[in-house]
Amino acid sequence: MPNSPFLEAKDLHLKKRLDSTSFTMNKGEVLALCGGNGAGKTSLFSILTGMIRPDRGALEMNGQPVKNQSMAYRKSFSYMPDRMLFPSYLTGLEVLYFYGTMIDSNEEEVEYWLKKVGLYEVRHKRIKEYSKGMQQRLNMVQAFLGDPEWVMMDEPTNGLDPYWIYQAKQWIKEEKEKGKTILFSTHTLSMVEEVADTLIFLQNGSILIKETIPSIKAKLENGETLEDYIYRSIESLYTMETKP
Repeated sequence: MPNSPFLEAKDLHLKKRLDSTSFTMNKGEVLALCGGNGAGKTSLFSILTGMIRPDRGALEMNGQPVKNQSMAYRKSFSYMPDRMLFPSYLTGLEVLYFYGTMIDSNEEEVEYWLKKVGLYEVRHKRIKEYSKGMQQRLNMVQAFLGDPEWVMMDEPTNGLDPYWIYQAKQWIKEEKEKGKTILFSTHTLSMVEEVADTLIFLQNGSILIKETIPSIKAKLENGETLEDYIYRSIESLYTMETKP
């Protein structure tokens, strides 16, 4: 796994949502962010994308402080929300052309991705005619357009059927092989095991697990899975929450 320093979050704190969260992403690393509802995943994405500022803490990129979410920082990444509300009156092609005008993209790249995600034949249909899964695939395309330096993806397989979930994992693997740095959140632990280099598990705004996938696998015993390991790590916390 690559080990070049790329992004470092230092002591990020957001009242009632994040508590002294620190982690490092390496260049070319795929990092999976997991945790229950309300664990702090959305808050962390909001800070990393510049939508909100933390109460305290700092970000560094390539060893340099990220000052007030500078334009250079904002241009370095793309973001795939768990659900993108595209204008319903536009066609899929028009949506991607619109995003392409804001980044370094072109018609050839748009056509390539439409074919790759199975939307080329319906590119002239309006978004209101797209299913949830089709819109999610379009959402993924807008995140990869323009070859961003790194990508943040919030529940990228949300709304996809099993076939397209499989395909989405392959696309992420392909981008990883090209050296793309990717941070994604998911509730699907099999995806973590298949795609990610490192796992961060958030619980109540704090990092409970921060470990590489190979390191976790080395600790598994008697046919255990990654899911078993995480369950053992968090079981006591959930037991405490349900006690009267």
